[in-house]
Amino acid sequence: MDKLTRNFTIGFKDVNSSQHLKMEALIDFTQEMTREHSRLQKIAFTATHEKFYWIMVRNKVNLDYTPKVDDTLTIDTFVAGIDKLFIIRKFEIFNEQKDFIGDITTYYFLMDKQTHRPIKLKNSSGIFDFDVFDYEGETLPKLSPKPQTTVKSTSRNVYSSEIDMNQHMNNKYHIRWTTDMYNTTELAKKPIKSIHIQYTKQLVEGDSLDIVRIIATDENEYVIGQTEKDVYFISKVLRTNI
Repeated sequence: MDKLTRNFTIGFKDVNSSQHLKMEALIDFTQEMTREHSRLQKIAFTATHEKFYWIMVRNKVNLDYTPKVDDTLTIDTFVAGIDKLFIIRKFEIFNEQKDFIGDITTYYFLMDKQTHRPIKLKNSSGIFDFDVFDYEGETLPKLSPKPQTTVKSTSRNVYSSEIDMNQHMNNKYHIRWTTDMYNTTELAKKPIKSIHIQYTKQLVEGDSLDIVRIIATDENEYVIGQTEKDVYFISKVLRTNI
């Protein structure tokens, strides 16, 4: 199956105080689609697989406008190709009128369980039951912001409720930790249009991070999860005036 299509109706738990869809809820929808589609394509390599496992490296969510409670979304997902060591999955999001309203681009490494190194996917004959082709869509560059101004900082701990079946913090919580750095008043004036996240180290139960919201020298906004020694994730945030 090249493409999987599913419909989702936005419920009470999926929206914020303004009744708009939370980005972390959108990630919930797409994670279930990824799992279902990967099983259909026979590439559902989890941490328990004997040979391979997937690592999400980068992710970007774009929304032209934010749907509200009781709206129904149609989401398509498909494997969009390869770029060097990355394999890319795309999601295209439509409203009830079938208008395109946003998309998600996700970069993965397929890891060798013996060596814990990415597999060169152009030499992956026998792994996939479908053709592997070059990716031609939006690319997600490596994020390396240079801080100019610190807007806000806090600390967060990873709790058991945030750990998923792969034994690390689920990726939707990186979205939550990012959006939590903006208060309701800020988001009402300038809602988030896109978040581009780069995952550099996995988070497990008991980890504690400093979360810093900055304006970088490139004049973009970033949220960075870090310790004194390591950076765990970087989110580039784009907001737009209403």
